[in-house]
Amino acid sequence: MLWFYGKINLHNRNIEIENKRLSREILNDMDFKEMHVGNLYVQTFCSTRNEHYFYTNDRYVIFGEAHIHNKMNLVQSKILLHKDIENKSDLEIFLFLYEKSKDNYLDWIVGEFGVVIYDKYSKETYLIRDHIGIKTLFYIRNDVYLYVASDIDLLQHLFSLSNIDTNYFVEFMQTDGVADSEKTPYKSVARVPSASYVTVSESKLVQVQYWNVKHKFNQSLTDLRLEDYVELFREIMIESTQCRLGPNRNAVMMSGGLDSTTIYALSKKLDLPQTDIVPICGVFEKYSECDERKYIIPILEDYHDQAIFEICDEHYLLKGFPYDSPWTFEPNVNSLTYSFTSSLLNRAKENNIRTVLTGYAGDHVLTGTHNVIKDLFRKGNLKQAIEQTKIYGQSNRLSVPGIMWRKGVLSYFSLKHYESLSWNQMHFCKQLFGTKARIYLDRVIAGRLSIDTRHPFLDRRLIEFVYSIPGTLCWNKGTTKFILRESMKDLLPNSVIQRKDKTGHVPLFYKGIRENWSKLSEVLFASRLSQLKLISRKEWENELIRWRQGASTREDFWTLLSIELWLYKWERKATISAPRILQQGG
Repeated sequence: MLWFYGKINLHNRNIEIENKRLSREILNDMDFKEMHVGNLYVQTFCSTRNEHYFYTNDRYVIFGEAHIHNKMNLVQSKILLHKDIENKSDLEIFLFLYEKSKDNYLDWIVGEFGVVIYDKYSKETYLIRDHIGIKTLFYIRNDVYLYVASDIDLLQHLFSLSNIDTNYFVEFMQTDGVADSEKTPYKSVARVPSASYVTVSESKLVQVQYWNVKHKFNQSLTDLRLEDYVELFREIMIESTQCRLGPNRNAVMMSGGLDSTTIYALSKKLDLPQTDIVPICGVFEKYSECDERKYIIPILEDYHDQAIFEICDEHYLLKGFPYDSPWTFEPNVNSLTYSFTSSLLNRAKENNIRTVLTGYAGDHVLTGTHNVIKDLFRKGNLKQAIEQTKIYGQSNRLSVPGIMWRKGVLSYFSLKHYESLSWNQMHFCKQLFGTKARIYLDRVIAGRLSIDTRHPFLDRRLIEFVYSIPGTLCWNKGTTKFILRESMKDLLPNSVIQRKDKTGHVPLFYKGIRENWSKLSEVLFASRLSQLKLISRKEWENELIRWRQGASTREDFWTLLSIELWLYKWERKATISAPRILQQGG
């Protein structure tokens, strides 16, 4: 895992080496390197030694983090030669592809990257972030300098916490807690959005979105046999998993669900030399309804393996509030369950594991939607639409004629403004956008432990494939993740393949409320949200009472809760009056 900070003089004037290494608790034990080239200065901090995170040639300087997952595919397609990748870092290969074709290199590359390229001839700087937004990239630009960093906190010496942008929180609420626009909570700090690059020079700043899954529809994937779809899907999943496994010991954060057990089973199937796979499982003694060992144990027996078990009964919501989670420079909904997730990753660190794979985003990418019935009606595929409707309606005790009316007749007219996309594709795009929430796991929880978390379901090849196939391969007659279940039949027990329910952690939520309510209520009823005009004070108080009583709350309650708690911690961190700042709009 890499953190980096760079400073570039936009007037092409030499800058002096900064004598002070950035001081952050998270960076104390990192391998530190620095580079100075004329008007550019870089500091990098890496959890592994002897890695290369900057490179320069006659024309360009490149620094940052790049992992290219399809190098051999590029060799096979003659875009690269073997000599182009031998003894070269992925960062060097990235720059080589950039120089080879500035129009095509981002189409060629499958991987994860947050890189900065400086052109010594044109004096332009390019900030480039990967297609899915796995790596992060932030910057500050003033009249003289461009400052760029992998994380906002590496820029904190350059801006004031009180210089807050209240519009950010409106956007954060509207996107269900997903931050992926150029906005950050601070007016002077900008983000490079996923699948985008930003060009910066003395006279310009231009942001371009270079990729969108909506433009990657593959018509050739709409008329294959089921077994062909399954074979292609499994090949991509194997590739996606293999390219994310690190050397030596790897862990899989494994529950009893289909997604994480798939990653574990594929990792074991690969049986790579000198690569060990260790499942780490959160289990429960007191809250038996949360425990999934009845699914986990049979898998371990099939693979003659043992797991690292972490007893999680005491890792409840907001444990230890207000010291429940480290301060972050942006609100994060996932910070509410910091204790649970960090306990699992701590077990990885205790066992000298530095790479952890997860099943994250399997739900987002593969669950599908019953709205595929609408698509079938819309395309005039009445036979299949009626068959899907009958089985779905009967298994869920729903009115079959009612489903046909709502998803057939009515939907035909309601999609007229979105004719280029199917209902299934619109649902997919919305779910894909939501995957950016995993950045908290990657950069905060895992980052503090020098652990690299990797997510095979967020492989660009897989995402483009699933987007292009018929929706009935994800949602089929009420069965979700249909293609995943079909592809894993020989690698997982039937109890997991056929499982339809999900185990929740509701007791941990209510225990967190009970244990923390005295302090929580004092903080939450202050209603900083109302200062932002995100919700009225009275409505927020009513929501809190419903939450305390276990009643249903509005859909965006957890997003609002994370903002309210973040504002409280922000106020303490900045030692300022939050209401005054918020009322002034920053």
